[in-house]
Amino acid sequence: MKNTTSILIVDDDAEIRKLIKLYLKNEAYRIIEAENGLEAIDIMEKESVDCLIMDIMMPKLDGVETLMKIREERIVPVILLSAKGGDMDKITGLSLGADDYVTKPFNPLELLARVKAQIRRYRQFQNNRDKQMDIITIRNLEIHRDSRQVKVNGQEIVFTPREYEILV
Repeated sequence: MKNTTSILIVDDDAEIRKLIKLYLKNEAYRIIEAENGLEAIDIMEKESVDCLIMDIMMPKLDGVETLMKIREERIVPVILLSAKGGDMDKITGLSLGADDYVTKPFNPLELLARVKAQIRRYRQFQNNRDKQMDIITIRNLEIHRDSRQVKVNGQEIVFTPREYEILV
C-alpha cells in the first residue's frame, strides 16, 4: 500500500535533501523538494503537504521568514534544521511556530522518528478537531451533524431534511 503522506524538504543543500529523502522514501512517504523558502511557499499553494523539514539558512527567503508566512495560512508540522545549535536559536525557532528543531549534523534515524511523531500528533489533533466540528453548540441548541439530531435544552426536536439543512 502506497503512503500518501507528503513531506516537503526545504534546503539549499542538495546533498542534505538527498540524504533526508533516502530515509523518508524507505518509509514510503511522498517527497517534495524545494531549494528555498520562495519555492516552498509556491509548492504549498499547489500541493497538499503533511509535514515540512526546513533549513533556516537559505538564500532568497530564509527558513524563519518562510515559517512566518506559512503560519499565516496553515497549520502543518514544521521541523526546522539548522547548523545554529544555540539555545536562543532553538527558542526563537520554536517561538515563531516550529514544532521541532534539529541541529546539524543530525542522525537521519532520529529525524525520521521526529517526523513520524509530528505527523502522528498532527493527525490526532485533526481527528479531535473534526469530532468537535460534528457538534455545533449555540447556547442551549446542539446540532449533531453526524446523526442529524437537533436538541434544545437536551430535548430532541425533529426536523424535516430541508428544515435541518436550513438550520445548519
